[in-house]
Amino acid sequence: MRRNKFIITVASLFLTLIFISGCSKNSVPDDTIPYIIVTSPSANQVIAGGTQNFQISWNGSGIATQKTIEYSLDNGANWSQIGVLNADVNYYNWNVPNVATTQAIIRITDANGLKRSSEVFTITLTATLAVGEMDATVSGTSFKSTNGKALNGTLTVTVKASLKKQNNVNLDSVSITMVIAKQGIVPYTIDLATDASSQVTYCIVNPSSGTCATSYTAKKGIGSGTITVTSNTPIIEGVFNGILPEVGGSGSLTITGGSFKAQLN
Repeated sequence: MRRNKFIITVASLFLTLIFISGCSKNSVPDDTIPYIIVTSPSANQVIAGGTQNFQISWNGSGIATQKTIEYSLDNGANWSQIGVLNADVNYYNWNVPNVATTQAIIRITDANGLKRSSEVFTITLTATLAVGEMDATVSGTSFKSTNGKALNGTLTVTVKASLKKQNNVNLDSVSITMVIAKQGIVPYTIDLATDASSQVTYCIVNPSSGTCATSYTAKKGIGSGTITVTSNTPIIEGVFNGILPEVGGSGSLTITGGSFKAQLN
């Protein structure tokens, strides 16, 4: 009886040692298991669209030398490649697209299939665009040209325009209205900083609703720019160059070489 009791005691002690040994091993992190953690961009970070060389960064263990960096603008439904890195470093410089989204994500995938995504962050649209051409139409029926020299009839012509593609970038989400109130023999130039009647108004069109939430106007005392009218018969055309400010100075739309052409009524 005593011998059986001894055997049971030894067996219990042996099982206890196995249990303790197993717990101790599991309680210590195993650094040999590969992992990636994206550290930048961080959760809910706000990045201005168009930012150059924004640094994506990550850390981890067992990450292969080759890594593919991607971004998504719709919380992972669709992905676009940023670049492929072949170096043992933990950062990559990214030229952020000039878009508006609250569902942006970065994903890092190494050559062995190890991958990890960042938390969701926001990209804001930056209204600082250089354009070379605008689609335009003239509103109103009483505005005529005479002898190809002076604009007669009403003193004001309104040119409504939208920005066209340049360098394969679609800028049609910006709507512009120019009020040309000054008459003259072409070619002539209106300086918005001094002209009391002419003005240029613009807005960023919401892509989902197709409407403008807020419009901003450059006119005497606000912003700067020039409208040069180069022809007015039978087509009014010219070039706008200038900076259209947002209210409070929080941003601006820069147009360089913004040529416009519209048929007169």
